[in-house]
Formats: sequence, structure tokens, C-alpha cells
Amino acid sequence: MPAKAKTSQADLDLLMQLMRIPGKSGEETEVAELITERLVKAGADPRWIVQDCAHRSTPIKGRCGNLILKSPARDSHGVYWSPTWIPCRFVSERSPFARET
Repeated sequence: MPAKAKTSQADLDLLMQLMRIPGKSGEETEVAELITERLVKAGADPRWIVQDCAHRSTPIKGRCGNLILKSPARDSHGVYWSPTWIPCRFVSERSPFARET
């Protein structure tokens, strides 16, 4: 059985920072910008971070697509990892994690 990951104070601080950003479904641009900023600070090349066009095909016509991190990273066996998909809508006012206003 794998060991359980521990939540650090930094993880909780980031979660709280994300939850303070107002944004209804379709209005998560500020969340996407914060995540992009944090990825770049952590060493991601900005060219690895792209957005899809999902926001154009939804009924609410959002302002930003999902973030995708296309890192050329390999694991210790030389195997390439697939792109990481980061849905921007994960913290919206409709989310069960959103704060009440």
C-alpha cells in the first residue's frame, strides 16, 4: 500500500489563495494566471503551458480554456510522461470548495 501524502502548510496556503479568487464558471482567468505563475516559478518553461479552446464550446462561453502543461520530463527509466491537464474550472463559485459570499 502506498504511503499517504502529507499536506504541507504551503499546500494549504496555495489552496486558500486559490479559493480567495472570485470567479464563476467561465470566469477563471485569474485562477489560470496564478497557476501559470506558480508553474513558471517552479521551473516550467512558459512555452510548455498552453490553453485549449474548451471555453468556446460551452453554453456559457467562458473567458479561458483549460491549462495544459506539456512538459518534456522523463521518469527515472527514461519514459516520457503524458501532458498534464489542469481544468481551470476546478475552483469556481459552483465548486463545493468555493467560499460563500
